[in-house]
Amino acid sequence: MISKEALNEFKAIWKKEFGTDIPDDVALKEATNLLTLMNVVYRPIKKEWLNIPFENEEDRSFFAQLLSKGDEKKLQEQFFDYFDFRSPEIKRKEFNSLRKKLLPILLKRDKGICQLGLIGCEGYQNLVVDHFVPLSSNKLNRKIRGLKTHNGKKPVSQSFGSNNIKNLMIACDHCNSLKKHRFLNPTTRELI
Repeated sequence: MISKEALNEFKAIWKKEFGTDIPDDVALKEATNLLTLMNVVYRPIKKEWLNIPFENEEDRSFFAQLLSKGDEKKLQEQFFDYFDFRSPEIKRKEFNSLRKKLLPILLKRDKGICQLGLIGCEGYQNLVVDHFVPLSSNKLNRKIRGLKTHNGKKPVSQSFGSNNIKNLMIACDHCNSLKKHRFLNPTTRELI
């Protein structure tokens, strides 16, 4: 339950942000939605998560190289929230329920422009929410472990990315379609 004091504070923030007053019942609904969203997006850190729990040590090295120029300590400190190793199906369902709520927040943060900027980028048009580190990918099983399609079956995908707002960005539909479940090198803008 949200206290009267917290509700009044929320209403004041709402007025400052949107320039309109809202009644208590609407404020209660919107504040509850926001708290639910925050609870999902900003999960508390558990002690057992103090190290990003990669299944394979070479995956840690790959992401350290990709995201922090090989610095594993920096990977841990700056990119911890980008990872979530729960089932991709659970994370996808969670993402689908959050996507519409997160879009306006991310549009504001990313200044309404595609953050991928790949060849053929649509810039400010057809914007969607995308994961920097994909929820799941089989790219490391292919690239690092050399697994190949066998009897028409693709190599198994691994669970990687989180729905944390730090791992989310605005992308145009074109760039999002090009990226799919691949990884973007933030320095070279190359898809891996």
